[in-house]
Amino acid sequence: AAFLGGRIPWTGIAQVLKTAMDHHDGTEMDSAEAVVDVDRQARARAERIIERMTA
Repeated sequence: AAFLGGRIPWTGIAQVLKTAMDHHDGTEMDSAEAVVDVDRQARARAERIIERMTA
């Protein structure tokens, strides 16, 4: 959404993903609930990264 909305360039996508993944704590995905929780956390983290990139 940030790229399509013009908030970050094409090359910013990889930067956001790498930074978000670098912060992943290795939580084991042993249930659907765990996957949903980690996804929620990653999306929130990505939004914070994008906000810093565009500030």
